Amino acid sequence: MKKTWKRNLIAAGVLLVVCAGIYLNWYAGHSAADLTETLDAGKILDDTTLVLQQEQGDALVTPVQQTGTQAEYFAQMRLSRQTARDEAVELLQETIAYADGDAASSAKLEGIISDALAESQIESLIVAKGYQDCVAYISEDGISVAVAAPEDFNAIGSCIQKEYVYQIYNSRIRDAFLEHRVCFYPQPLDFARLARAGRAFEGTHDFAAVRSVGTETRTTVRTVHWCRAERDGPLISIAVCADGFLYNMVRAIVGTMVYASYGKIEPEAIPALLATRDRRLTGPTMPPQGLYLNRVWYDGAVGDMMNQA
Repeated sequence: MKKTWKRNLIAAGVLLVVCAGIYLNWYAGHSAADLTETLDAGKILDDTTLVLQQEQGDALVTPVQQTGTQAEYFAQMRLSRQTARDEAVELLQETIAYADGDAASSAKLEGIISDALAESQIESLIVAKGYQDCVAYISEDGISVAVAAPEDFNAIGSCIQKEYVYQIYNSRIRDAFLEHRVCFYPQPLDFARLARAGRAFEGTHDFAAVRSVGTETRTTVRTVHWCRAERDGPLISIAVCADGFLYNMVRAIVGTMVYASYGKIEPEAIPALLATRDRRLTGPTMPPQGLYLNRVWYDGAVGDMMNQA
């Protein structure tokens, strides 16, 4: 009798939370303007928390391109999220009933309930700020938020700057766990010279000397906002941020930095080498292993939203 009473109480609580979540999502779509006034953002998520810096980690904010099936996308996302959560709740309820109130399972169930409420509140606040629709999902890894992007948004054309990271494992002993993920370079590198060479690329230059020969583009002038090198043991990470990149430009920049690290090129001579526009005078194109697109920046509403995250 005691187990039945507990199980019924838990089921009623979960049902109440699910109904509350459904109501909040419906209300957000029908009265976004009123939500800003009625929701106590200070107790739930204020503008700073909407930036979604949670204890679990940074939020991943994804703009979703406006299409004819946009409503279907968000509906399917919510359905998938609810289905997965219902299955988890059902399993935890059975565990609690069988184990006569298992504390660990009860804590997990409370966490699911708390996450469901937080997701509804996040979605309501974002919609109240003028975004057409969004879906939030809280997991152990952090918070993911998908929002409806403006009709004129283009993932490539709307980008105003990007950051690539190139990683070199500078050791004679290869790391099996980093195979195909970094560039293995056994020859010792002078990190101080390498870092100086990176800084020489910063600024607005004609970067024709560090692009693959034969590629066509309207202009080869780009602005590199930073070219920074960091070292953690044998792992060297080089971050290059610019308003645009030529084909193989980052790999050629890193190749030139490597040449400079052991004296084939002087770091201070790099601006003059760029001015020649001669690809033969700069360093080699490094292998693709180790190159990552790390971050992108956008202008307008999407940029504002992603900068907050």
